[in-house]
Amino acid sequence: MQSEFGIPLLIAHLLIFWYSQDSNVTPPVALAAFAGAGIAGADPMRTGFQAWKFAKGLYLIPLFMVFKPEIVSGGPPLVVLWQVFSSILALAAFAIALEGYFFTKFHPLNRLLGFVALVAMLWPSFWVDGLGVVCVVLMLFINYMRSRTANSVTM
Repeated sequence: MQSEFGIPLLIAHLLIFWYSQDSNVTPPVALAAFAGAGIAGADPMRTGFQAWKFAKGLYLIPLFMVFKPEIVSGGPPLVVLWQVFSSILALAAFAIALEGYFFTKFHPLNRLLGFVALVAMLWPSFWVDGLGVVCVVLMLFINYMRSRTANSVTM
């Protein structure tokens, strides 16, 4: 397998292809979003920005392919399962940290923890990745408990 800049050639091509397709949901091009807006009779730019908002996790997937090449090229089954699990959790952490809501409104420090955990899950080390996973699970658990206490107070 050839490698340029430490990235396998297949992954480098997938990275370029993936980012080229993001133009379908990213304004000002947003061809898919503008076509959908035309069909729905909606404002094209507002639809384009909404499409970008929903697709923001798509920008992370090529980074996962680069920093977790086992997802694309394979490897031991447990390693691949771990990489897929931590990648899905990282996408969730990214979306939750950007939106600031999951079960209930997130505290700003929890949102910051989500971004730090995301960076940790992109780090090419099993232990740092595991620390990021623990941080995200802890962040979600804390927010879940906050939502339960908030719901029990209002009832």
